[in-house]
Amino acid sequence: MGPRLDPEPFPELALPEFSLTLREVSGREMQLSVSTGTTVAQLLQQVQQERDIKQHLVKLARGDSFLELRADATLGDLGIAEPTELTLLQRAPRVIQEPGQSQWNSDYVCEVLEIQEELTLGFKVRGDGSHGSLQDPSRS
Repeated sequence: MGPRLDPEPFPELALPEFSLTLREVSGREMQLSVSTGTTVAQLLQQVQQERDIKQHLVKLARGDSFLELRADATLGDLGIAEPTELTLLQRAPRVIQEPGQSQWNSDYVCEVLEIQEELTLGFKVRGDGSHGSLQDPSRS
């Protein structure tokens, strides 16, 4: 059986383990030892380590239904409590080619060539308005 995904500091409280098989469309399999307490985040981390698939590109299906992969959800939350086989799919990242330019003036131009889905960016901007108003981020 594969690696154990949810090490417990108190073995007497450990949830019973069972086998989870992730099968790719090619037929390639990945066997993991999991419990109902294994989180989706732990599962996706293991998939990324074993298959080099970025976590946000992983899709898992049970039968003909895709699972909702919330990081904090457990396998128990997803109704997986016994040996189970899931289909492992990798979707293509979203890509936008040549979305446009961000320009301060003719000497300061940023031409964005490609945006590829990879991460979430959060930021905060501050300024005193001495160089004009801030750009609309949706047009930047």
